[in-house]
Amino acid sequence: MPSPNDPPTMDKSVSNTAKDYGVVTISDAAMAQQHLLPAVDVIESQANRAGGGNLVQAARRAHINDLPIEVLGIVIEAHALIEWRAPIIDSAVARHWRVAALSCPRVWSHIVLEDDTISEAGIRLWLGRAGATLQPTIGSFRTTGATGILLEQSHRFKSLFYRGVLPVLYPISFPNLQHLSILALGDGRLDSINRGQPFPSLHTMRLDGFDSLKFNPKSFSHFGSLQALYLHDITGPWQSVVRGCANSLITLMLEACHGTSQQSPIHLPRLQNLSIRQVCGLRLVQLDAPVLERFHEGRSQGLREVEGLESLFYTTVTEYGSYKRDTDLDDTIPFPNISTLALRETFQVISKILQMILPQEDCLPALRMIEIRNNVRRPFSAEQHSKLGELVKLLKASRQNPLEVIYTDTNSTPVAPMYFAQVCASTVLHSFVYS
Repeated sequence: MPSPNDPPTMDKSVSNTAKDYGVVTISDAAMAQQHLLPAVDVIESQANRAGGGNLVQAARRAHINDLPIEVLGIVIEAHALIEWRAPIIDSAVARHWRVAALSCPRVWSHIVLEDDTISEAGIRLWLGRAGATLQPTIGSFRTTGATGILLEQSHRFKSLFYRGVLPVLYPISFPNLQHLSILALGDGRLDSINRGQPFPSLHTMRLDGFDSLKFNPKSFSHFGSLQALYLHDITGPWQSVVRGCANSLITLMLEACHGTSQQSPIHLPRLQNLSIRQVCGLRLVQLDAPVLERFHEGRSQGLREVEGLESLFYTTVTEYGSYKRDTDLDDTIPFPNISTLALRETFQVISKILQMILPQEDCLPALRMIEIRNNVRRPFSAEQHSKLGELVKLLKASRQNPLEVIYTDTNSTPVAPMYFAQVCASTVLHSFVYS
């Protein structure tokens, strides 16, 4: 009699299991080990941060098939974040794994559906395995076939990453959607999504690649609960989107936005985190953010070009980040109360900023930490590191309060995350955990 931990027979190999769902491009069982190792690393990293590293190490020493079904389900779910077909791949490892996959509905919630990715029968079977919530990625112009079947379940969507033309989303209702990311192909009206009705639960939204973004700024209620907004590669009056959800925003990220100049100020009463990079037609003075705490900027044309701005100080800001601002570096930092200064700059720019702070004894009196990171993909040379060390030594000696200076390289996790520098080109903003 075969053991429950025996590998599946040939008729239940990865390729044949995939056929049950109509999923293509699955090759062989070697993919399981290839994808599961990063998943285990993700689990271990999360456990270490939560103080459970010893438990993970003990689990590594035990045979993985001895893990309880619930724990193995967590491993498969972490794998599903890396490879959405993880339930199929992992089910082919052993019977114990198949039981774990079928016992954990969450591992089936991550679906990547593009044209001909999965059959109609396969998507129905997949949706039957999934739990109450779905987190799909859809890249299709169709509203029929497997895509249509998935969109019929839009009331189960917790998050959605959509790549395609915007009108496809006009007639769809998303009553429970919390996270929305759209990579648009063309233009469209943002306030026509969700049948033109407000999103009652939407917290985070990313909009990317709009040739012409249209939104009525008077539709305040449409995104009345939105807390985080990221706009990237937008052409047109993108300011109307910011204005439309300004009352609820806590985090705002703008990168590569182009459009008409904003004349009247935008009041952002709850905004705490702001990052701006390569944005035209915007002046910092036009963003009224009375409780702003973190401000990060990089190469934003004309951001400071306002007469009298040198007398405008943002006293609430405690963290300031500078990224590739070698062409528009200021003579002063208009944030007198910052405690954290994050520099993603070249050696020349970092040296200039340290030299700017050094002779002013009362400059940035609350400063407690500086993070230095080269903005090119190589570490500082020995000579550059030595010169920076000398400047840091002088800076520490000149200050009354202790000052910590941290050097991080491009492969390590930054101590003071820059919202745009590592995030804008990456993923969906599901949780706003920035690297």
